[in-house]
Amino acid sequence: MPNCRSAWIETGPADLAGPGGGTSTTIDIEAILDAIKRDHSKLGARMIAVTAPLGSSLKRTTVRAHYLSFQEHEPMVLEFVQAIANKLVSFCFSNAHLNASYAAMHGLDNDARQEASNQLFMEAVDLFVKAQKNTKRSGEFGELIAYLLMEWVIGAPQVVAKMSLKTNPEMPIYGSDGIHLKYDAAADRLLVYFGESKSYAQVTAAIKDAVKSVATALAPEKIRHEFMLVKQQFDLACIPPEAREPVLDFLNPLSATAHKRETIAVIFIAFDFKGFSALKALELDEVPMAFEKALVDALAKHTQTLEDELKSAGIDHRRIEAFFLPVPKVADLRLAFHQRIGWKADPE
Repeated sequence: MPNCRSAWIETGPADLAGPGGGTSTTIDIEAILDAIKRDHSKLGARMIAVTAPLGSSLKRTTVRAHYLSFQEHEPMVLEFVQAIANKLVSFCFSNAHLNASYAAMHGLDNDARQEASNQLFMEAVDLFVKAQKNTKRSGEFGELIAYLLMEWVIGAPQVVAKMSLKTNPEMPIYGSDGIHLKYDAAADRLLVYFGESKSYAQVTAAIKDAVKSVATALAPEKIRHEFMLVKQQFDLACIPPEAREPVLDFLNPLSATAHKRETIAVIFIAFDFKGFSALKALELDEVPMAFEKALVDALAKHTQTLEDELKSAGIDHRRIEAFFLPVPKVADLRLAFHQRIGWKADPE
């Protein structure tokens, strides 16, 4: 069995009341999933949430946007890259692997502990690079950002770390970039989030490609494959044994709770945005507000494109969570990320 001593075991609530109050024998699934969720809130200093409402005419589509914090008139690209690179370890490895690695560091002197931490990061880099090459991608930082947004903004922890699966030639991996779970206690519903990221210079191309991928991922046979991965990898998520059956029951098509499961697609789009060039003529205290206004105006058009593509793909009735991130140049951000994690190969 993997080392799965989690925050839940150490600090979990004494009362295991379940949905709607329940009895002492029921399990608080919401609290258990919250316990394996990591705190990424400090990213809010580098990736600012747009506060203006970003509406969609589709009732089940939610649109959000973030932008990089500014240093005078320039977005803090390198600082942002450093912030997300620091999250690579938690993105690449399962909770079981991380818990075992951290436990092995206990009792080490400062130098040995630092060396072990550095080794863990380099293993994450190696895993990330190998996975990207195996799937013929060019170092998609977008997968990492989508993971962070699902845990941080949506509040759904990752239960399957796909990086290690993507390096196994005997394990065919397709579909979403990651699998996350959240429990809606009010509705007694398990929410299963599949992430899909696209980082292109042209936002329209990114939206079209993302929707195409999501439409494929939401096909019944693909969803069954993703649920199979959750079941196979569930031990590694470090969810307490008493919660295994209640959670997995939602994923069992023959169970009494299968109808209370909802599948949600999360789309992350990073794209080149021309609005940065107009900022140099502004006073420093005018920059954030002016930029956000320009971005919100542009997102009205992009949201319409997203809606059109969802309708065309026949999935406009599905629940979609869309995130947009404008950057000066996606290619430069990708290169900066490669350099930060020590990936020597140039982007393809």
